[in-house]
Amino acid sequence: MKQEVFRQMSQLEGVINETIAEAESAGRLQNGTTGDEGYSLLPCPKRRSELMILAQEARRNYALGTPAPRQLSALVKLNLLTALWRNTQILGFNVHSICEDEFISPYNLQGPDLPCYSRQELSWPPYLRPTEAQKKITHHPFLDVFPFPSLREAGIRAEELGFFDEDDFCLDVFHLDDKKDGVERPRMIVWGESWDPRGWEVNVAFLRKWGWMVRGCPELLEGTNYWREKRGEKKLNFNLNP
Repeated sequence: MKQEVFRQMSQLEGVINETIAEAESAGRLQNGTTGDEGYSLLPCPKRRSELMILAQEARRNYALGTPAPRQLSALVKLNLLTALWRNTQILGFNVHSICEDEFISPYNLQGPDLPCYSRQELSWPPYLRPTEAQKKITHHPFLDVFPFPSLREAGIRAEELGFFDEDDFCLDVFHLDDKKDGVERPRMIVWGESWDPRGWEVNVAFLRKWGWMVRGCPELLEGTNYWREKRGEKKLNFNLNP
């Protein structure tokens, strides 16, 4: 399922209105933060090419002062891909392991080729260091690259018990297109550093559906409200304390 989600990544339909104002205020479209690294997560060369072309057109139109919301949604999605790619690099993961179903987390591997993660993790950003569940429960590495320890811990334990669908979460994270039924879909956006939860933003729909996974990570709500306030929007009031 995750492979299919990543293959469809360039089907960028819909509008993300707030992107225009936020892209300008954060400078993400101008300073190269939405670089090309995220393309490498897409397993299909055709999809990589399509997304690359769309993103280049979006940057060009933005520089000319004629941004198209549909194109800017491509940059938002690419920024998310790039954030995940950067976290795979920080952790030393195989980049293809994130989007292909047959991989298991490096934390669950055994043998002489296993990296010395216990020593390495001390040099990693605190929010990317593995939790107890990541080390003890066999799982796919997709969740490992999100900078929310409580999300990783809760998701992996819930999946082991059979009441968390990682593929459903994957679909929500990457399908940013709002369908014309008026229902807001769960959404994650990255404006800041890939490893810092304060650089991420989620919407109300995400917190309603997946809020149980990020309890214990109030930094995510801090980041969300920071970016919302920069756009002149009301702060969200969700309790993410454990």
